[in-house]
Amino acid sequence: LDGLGAGHFAGSAGGAGDAGAVALTSIGAVRSIGRDAIAAVGQSDAGTGRGGDVGIDLSANIIGDNENSIAIAAQSGGDAGAGNIGITTRAFVLGGSGSGKAIALSEGADNLVQNSGDVIARSLLAMTGTTGNDAVANTGRVIGNVRLNSGVNSFDNQAGSLFLTLSDVFLTDASAPGAGNTLSNSGLLNVGDNARLQDTSLLGNLAQAADGLCHAVALTGHVE
Repeated sequence: LDGLGAGHFAGSAGGAGDAGAVALTSIGAVRSIGRDAIAAVGQSDAGTGRGGDVGIDLSANIIGDNENSIAIAAQSGGDAGAGNIGITTRAFVLGGSGSGKAIALSEGADNLVQNSGDVIARSLLAMTGTTGNDAVANTGRVIGNVRLNSGVNSFDNQAGSLFLTLSDVFLTDASAPGAGNTLSNSGLLNVGDNARLQDTSLLGNLAQAADGLCHAVALTGHVE
């Protein structure tokens, strides 16, 4: 699948009306071929209407590891509003190099990513969001930068999980730092890995649970 091709695609376009709900479920592995490709896409684009809910449920490996490629992309939007986006991943999710991403959320209203697998990209950009309220519930492993931008956003690193951060964790945008969006850690939060020292810039708050572990050299942000 070259160019803007998608390995698994589910979509609805509303044009002048509303777009419908979209559900994408896969139990088989998917790998996109070529630069700028997307391995799995769920989209409800309403044009002048309202976007519908988008659900993506993936139980096998999703790989979009070429230049500027995205493993999982989800979008809901329209001039009259957006639906909710839900993504569940249980296996290995690998995004591409360059501007590639493992998981890319676009718009949406109240969005939830539930990960019990491994999420990483060759670009080291694990997850991105735009204007929706984005919540991440991690019981697996997430490695890399997370940039959720505007909205009411959160990252819950639950017991038994790993979140290995690199240069930045942006739970809000730079124009509204400290807006209350929180990284909660009850698992293992590693700032960098054992091979290198790493400074991570956190836009948002850190809530460290008593039973969680935080291995940090430098983490700049607000700690609760």
